[in-house]
Amino acid sequence: MKPELDSHQDVQDWLKSPVPAVFQGLNLIAVSGEVAKRTLTDCVFLGCQMTPVLAAEAAKAQCFILPPRTDLPFSPLPTELYSPNTLFDKFDPSAPGSQRLCRDWLIYSSFIDPKTKLEIPADLDVVLMRRLHDASISDSLDELLDDQARAKAVAIMGGHDVPRSSTGVFAEIAGLALELAKNDYIVVTGGGPGLMEAANLGAYSAGFADPPTALAQALAKLEAALRIPTLSPEQHR
Repeated sequence: MKPELDSHQDVQDWLKSPVPAVFQGLNLIAVSGEVAKRTLTDCVFLGCQMTPVLAAEAAKAQCFILPPRTDLPFSPLPTELYSPNTLFDKFDPSAPGSQRLCRDWLIYSSFIDPKTKLEIPADLDVVLMRRLHDASISDSLDELLDDQARAKAVAIMGGHDVPRSSTGVFAEIAGLALELAKNDYIVVTGGGPGLMEAANLGAYSAGFADPPTALAQALAKLEAALRIPTLSPEQHR
């Protein structure tokens, strides 16, 4: 398999011993001249910035090239899994509704109409970018989980519209994830709301000194927050 290069150190190592490789999401402007001097046959450039010189050499070598897209609320070719700070970059705990300013909401609302809950029709190129994004996330997940970890991974998916509650299925899934994490299982979710959020909460609670109490307190706070009026993004500005 072709090595996947997603850091500048990877590129420096490749320059010393070039082989067919996949360049992922890299800014290659500074090293374009050096990369262009190497044999590029069978190389792939996904979402990379490069100079016209490197672009010409890559095209001459008939490389597969997918330019970066900056007009979308998501990166079609992420090189790593999302972190909470990335998805909730503008979240302010003291400002109810501020989650709608975050990357997570912007991505969601570009795909699903928040009012109708129906999928928003998209051009074919955007649909393809979404598929590339999902494939890239799957690739990053494969890199994170080795064979041993994969054998103890449990995925909890779906249930986006289940409300936060200290009772019912939300609390049950959080409790299930807590027990799994306490028994050294890796809880994997799609990162979305509803039951996936419940699973993330349960797994996270396993790291506290008194996990059941920590989870119970968090569930109570989440349920209480449902009674707080939310503000629209316009009201925050």
